[in-house]
This record gives sequence, C-alpha cells and structure tokens, in this order.
Amino acid sequence: MEMETINNLKDLEIKMEKNKFEYTNPRMDKRSILLHLVNSGAVYVKPDDWKERRLFLISSSGDPICYLDKKRREAKKR
Repeated sequence: MEMETINNLKDLEIKMEKNKFEYTNPRMDKRSILLHLVNSGAVYVKPDDWKERRLFLISSSGDPICYLDKKRREAKKR
C-alpha cells in the first residue's frame, strides 16, 4: 500500500484542519512528531485513514508515533 509522506508540521496541521482531526495529547504528540521529523525527515500516513475516526502517524521504520482523533461535533446551542 502506498503511504502518504508528510515532511513538516505545518503541512500536517493544514491536513488535520481540512479533515477535522485533533491531537489526542497535544503537547506530547507534537513533541513526538517533531522528533521523528528531525531524525528521519518525514512521517507517514495511510491515505485511507483520513476517512476513519482515528489516524495513525507512522515512522519510517513502520512503528506508530501517535494517533489523531476526529473532532467530535459540538452540541447545538439553543
């Protein structure tokens, strides 16, 4: 299966916003992602995962770095 390559944090956050994903643990997730970007230059995503509720970011060695959750709908205001 072809993996989608993400080379910087800004690209990831733009795609997250577009597809309505959010960090599960923002501080630790950003730290882990940046560490992998610095060491290997990229993180990988399965393109089909953008349609799921949970998106796994994968390192170049195939290990999961962290996962992102789909934003939940907010309650309607009356």
